[in-house]
Amino acid sequence: MSVIIAVLATLSMFLVSTMWFVLPIVYAFSIISLIFATFLSSHIIQMLNQNTLMLFHIGLSLFTYAVCFIATLYVIQLVWLDRNLKKRKIQFSPAIPPLMAVERHFFCLFAMGEALLTLTLISGTYHVLQAVTPEKSTQSDFFLSLLGLVLVLLVLVTGDWAGVEKG
Repeated sequence: MSVIIAVLATLSMFLVSTMWFVLPIVYAFSIISLIFATFLSSHIIQMLNQNTLMLFHIGLSLFTYAVCFIATLYVIQLVWLDRNLKKRKIQFSPAIPPLMAVERHFFCLFAMGEALLTLTLISGTYHVLQAVTPEKSTQSDFFLSLLGLVLVLLVLVTGDWAGVEKG
């Protein structure tokens, strides 16, 4: 199925000129799908096919981690630019993005990651409530995730991140 989707996406590139931008994402998901189909046992894939909410939760959490990782890369670029500009070690070039543009992109990604993290925790709450029995106590994982969400939300709201002073 994933190979068919990848072929259809490739063929649609002739009709839609901006499809090339999405093709790496389609290919990546196709490769991941083929790897999962090869190495995972069939009863796990069958369980995910039957439980679409669990599949949605897993896909949403993977997407959330990807967005947060991209935001982390922006923070690394932001700190590098900030330090080099303060030390005057950097030559102005059109290849180097402006510091404020990097900060704006980071903040947008950070806010989107926070929203996705909130949706992931909300969708995961359903599965935690279904899985919690007196023998199994997964409540500590849920509360630690909730604590992480509150801390990230606090940083997002106060704007005090990466030790950068407000100016």
